[in-house]
Amino acid sequence: MKSQAGDEIVSQSHPLVRFAAWKTRTDQLVQAVPVAVQLARSALPEGVAPDVYVFNVQRWQVAGLREVEKLRFVAASLADGQLLDQNLAERLVDHALTVGEDWRDPKLDADLALVAERVITLDDLASDEFLKFEQQCMDENQDRASIQITSIDRFESRRLQRLNEVLRMHMDKGRSSLADATHGQITKLKERCEVQRRAIRNRATTEAEYHQICCGLIRAT
Repeated sequence: MKSQAGDEIVSQSHPLVRFAAWKTRTDQLVQAVPVAVQLARSALPEGVAPDVYVFNVQRWQVAGLREVEKLRFVAASLADGQLLDQNLAERLVDHALTVGEDWRDPKLDADLALVAERVITLDDLASDEFLKFEQQCMDENQDRASIQITSIDRFESRRLQRLNEVLRMHMDKGRSSLADATHGQITKLKERCEVQRRAIRNRATTEAEYHQICCGLIRAT
C-alpha cells in the first residue's frame, strides 16, 4: 500500500517496534511453547536419518545501514546430541510443521529431563552463533558506512572544485552578485554533504536482538 503524504512508514527497525519487542521479551509476555511432532519416515527430507530429534528456532534481527532478519534452525539427535547440518535442520523442521502430526504424550516415549538438557544446549549454541552473526553484521555495516562516506567526500570534492573555479571567474570579472550566489551554492553543498555524512554515521551503529520462536521434539522412526 502506498503511503499518503505525512504518513510515517513503521518498519521493524522503527524505535516503537524495537521498544515493543524489547518490552515483550523482558516482561516475558510471549514465550515459545514447546511442541512435539510425529513425522512419517517417508516424509523425511533426503539426508535425514530416522530418529528422534530435538530442535530450536530463533529469529535474528540486526538493524543498521542494512536491515537483516533471518530464522536460525538448529536440530540434533535426542539420543547422542549429534547436530544436523543447518540446511537439513531447517528442512526437517519445515517438513515436520507442514506435514507432521501431533505427538501425543511424548513423556511416555522420551526422557523429558534429557529433552530439556538438549533444548538448553541448542539454545546456547544458537545464541553463541548469533553473537558471531552480530559481529559480522557490525563489521559489514562499518565497511558500508566507510564506502558511502568516501563516495560523498569525492562527490563534494569534485563539485567544490568546479564551483570554486566558477567563483574565481565571477570575482575576476567583477560580478559580485553572481559571486555571492556561487558562494551560497558552496555553503549549501557543504551543509548537504555533512548532513548526509552525519546520517550515515548515526546508522552505522547496529542494533541486534534475537528471540526464540519455537522448540521441541520431532519423532521420525
